[in-house]
Amino acid sequence: RQYKGPDISVSSLEAEKKLITNTSTLLPPFNFDAVGYACTSDAAVLGSNTIAHLVSKGAQVAREQVTNPLLSAIRAMRALEVERVAVLLPYTEDVTSYVIKAFTDADIEVTTITIFNQTSDAVVARIQPESVVEAVKELMTLDKGRAQAVFISCTQTRTVDIIAET
Repeated sequence: RQYKGPDISVSSLEAEKKLITNTSTLLPPFNFDAVGYACTSDAAVLGSNTIAHLVSKGAQVAREQVTNPLLSAIRAMRALEVERVAVLLPYTEDVTSYVIKAFTDADIEVTTITIFNQTSDAVVARIQPESVVEAVKELMTLDKGRAQAVFISCTQTRTVDIIAET
């Protein structure tokens, strides 16, 4: 795992840019069919193209074979013909705005946004799954049926055990 600073902010995410290539050199030295860079906020702030370029500089993988959670979500929504999404994010408004921009740049309308407004990476990882379920329920109430899908941001958000409930 790449080192993550204690806070989640636009400036701290931009600073992580210099770590990506070095971290990707830690992967075994063989040709990869694909590499997943598992940080939604990094992908939103730095951009998928930048992430792909930096990973491919350190790992034996083609740039177009590097993905991330945000790019994967957009690709999935396109494949499912989703045009409207409600989003739940753990971040503050400034980081959230980058995620929203990525969706709107992909012609996916963000209908409703709910945030946990967290700046600490350690806190995000400790948000209880029950709190995520309640936040999704609140999000859907606020959304009033406009969204075709829900996107829960951050690979540290504890969702594995609650996907069926949401």
